[in-house]
Amino acid sequence: MNKQIKTAFLAMIVLQTIHSIEEFIFKIYEVSPQMKLVFQHEPDLAKPAFIASNLLLNLFGFICFFYWVRPTRQAARRIVWIWVGIQLVTVTGHFIWAMKVSGYHPGLVTVPLFIPLIIYVVYLLRQDLLQAGNSNFNSSP
Repeated sequence: MNKQIKTAFLAMIVLQTIHSIEEFIFKIYEVSPQMKLVFQHEPDLAKPAFIASNLLLNLFGFICFFYWVRPTRQAARRIVWIWVGIQLVTVTGHFIWAMKVSGYHPGLVTVPLFIPLIIYVVYLLRQDLLQAGNSNFNSSP
């Protein structure tokens, strides 16, 4: 796994952290349909649940980077693909919600920044895979 993938993955985790901060500042836990549904009987728990889940998500992202991706452990490529999937779900969910409400909702400012980053990471992962395949082919007797 090359340095560009590692750097782009770290950027993805940092962007997720910034995205979580935007959602917190603009109180997504008060307006999100999912949060309203889950916490309809205990609305006071929505804010601490949002904080806890996002802290865990972002912490997990940094653990993935420092434990798997940066040292290029065996599962590093899989971890990056999983995060690409997480970010695709985030982008899709926010755009669907934006179309439903026809306007701003918490997280919508930062979510478009994921799109070029996701495309770049996928491109790098595919290039890395092609290079690995070519080096295996070239090293055959």
